[in-house]
Amino acid sequence: MNNFRWIRGIFYSILILYAIITFLPFAWALSASFKPLEEIIAGGLNFIPHDFTVDNYRNIFIESPLFGRWFLNSVLVGVCVTGLNIIFNSMAGYALARVKFPGNSLLLGI
Repeated sequence: MNNFRWIRGIFYSILILYAIITFLPFAWALSASFKPLEEIIAGGLNFIPHDFTVDNYRNIFIESPLFGRWFLNSVLVGVCVTGLNIIFNSMAGYALARVKFPGNSLLLGI
């Protein structure tokens, strides 16, 4: 029983480390979006901006007239791809669950 706790502890430690490594680039990009351009170009490892600004968001939303169209295109593509994935993967899952074929239990892990 004690050995199982160690294995589970190591597993969760690796899982937490993976989650941090995966989340860090997104947090870094969000932090950089609130920095002025000079501070971004200067580099360094400062996570919190010295000069907090929302000018980058103002520039993209107000001064770039095509941003709304680009954003709408991205949302439209994302919704269409997600909808088609749900439809086709549901049909494939139903077929895999109902049709018996050689290697069925190996594929489904049962």
